[in-house]
Amino acid sequence: MSNFTWDKSIDYGEFGAQNQFDIASNKGNSQFTRPLASVSAITYELPYGRGKAHGSNLRGAGEALLGGWSISTIINLEAGKYFTPTLADGSSLNSTIGLRPDRIGSGEVSNPNRNLWFNPADFAVPALYTYGNSGRSILAGPGYAAVDLSLAKAFTITERAKLEFRWDGFNAFNRTNLSNPNTNVDQGSAGQITGIQEYMRRMQIGAHLTF
Repeated sequence: MSNFTWDKSIDYGEFGAQNQFDIASNKGNSQFTRPLASVSAITYELPYGRGKAHGSNLRGAGEALLGGWSISTIINLEAGKYFTPTLADGSSLNSTIGLRPDRIGSGEVSNPNRNLWFNPADFAVPALYTYGNSGRSILAGPGYAAVDLSLAKAFTITERAKLEFRWDGFNAFNRTNLSNPNTNVDQGSAGQITGIQEYMRRMQIGAHLTF
């Protein structure tokens, strides 16, 4: 199974506008959305053992060794979430909600990485008592990619009772999915990424008895 989603969501923010007399200036991409997402799920069961196609049945040791195995995977690929360049220092007195700078450049860098995901020099502190002209949710953070794997073997105990042993690996290739960067352009750590979106590799082993 596989599905692909292209998404576009626009709103006026979750915490109110920086200029309450100009709500439209807060219109931008929703921060909870990802513009592109692809999820694929694959399951393959080895064609050996009882109940399989004629001619593929095994007996004795072959049945115990090769019968009942299956492997499955979920592949998740997603584009990054949007974020808004902001100001940590409120001394410009231009708003009490979502302080935003003036935008004097694109904010993009040629090789975004954890040390510098966007260019804070493309943003400036606005003049005293004025609103920053930079928009909301104008830049996108790192994407997300993870592959989950499962390996299972089923044993037939009786006609009704079955026992399955399985190993599950989440983010099996241990990919580091970086979170969004520090958005405060007036701080020394602006544009740097110090966290991850989700867990690194996790594994579990379990048994499932049905009867």
